[in-house]
Parts: sequence; structure tokens; C-alpha cells
Amino acid sequence: MIIKASRITASSGHTPLYRHLLKTDENEYVHVLKGRENDFAQAIRDAESTGRKYGLRHVVFSPDETLKDGQFDALERMFRDEFHADEPLYIVEHKKCRSDGSTAPHYQVVYAECLEN
Repeated sequence: MIIKASRITASSGHTPLYRHLLKTDENEYVHVLKGRENDFAQAIRDAESTGRKYGLRHVVFSPDETLKDGQFDALERMFRDEFHADEPLYIVEHKKCRSDGSTAPHYQVVYAECLEN
């Protein structure tokens, strides 16, 4: 399992990340599991209004193999508990085609960034 996280500055806005999550040029399959674009924009506005540098946290969960029922939910909950994050704003499942013809799913999750700068 590979987990990558990055913080998105409020000054960069929400649009670049939102567009990235919906891109189909690198993914065979893009499925929004939770959220709306307005949720991104509100998190950015909240960060700006409180003077926080970061507005969003983008996390990618890339399992080595397809997750079984309930495993993604447990993984996401463990991440939230570890980093004291609120419920995710947005969850997208992407699938890329491997050289052997199988698909490799990964999940991109966006949280409101509530930590201080």
C-alpha cells in the first residue's frame, strides 16, 4: 500500500485539484464516491477567512491489490483517526490499466485542512 498526502494552499484555490481528480486521460475509470465541487471551494474560503495557509489535504491511497468490501472504509477511518481529520469532503476512485490488462484501482481523498500553518 502506498499512501501519499499533500497540503493545498488556500491561495492556489480549489480548481486545479478538482480538475486533476476528474481527469480521464490517465485513468480508464473515474468514479466520484462522495462530494461536490462546492465543498472544495468552501474549505478554501474557510481557510482564507481564518488566515490559514492551507485549505485542503489531498491523500492518495494506492493498494497493491483490489480492496475487499469494507477495507477502503477502514483504511480511510484509520487515516482520519491518526491525523485528527474530519470526514472527507471528496472521494474519487480511479482505475488505471496495467500492462497485463488488469485494472489497478486507487483512491483520492480530499479533506478540509484544519491544522494551523
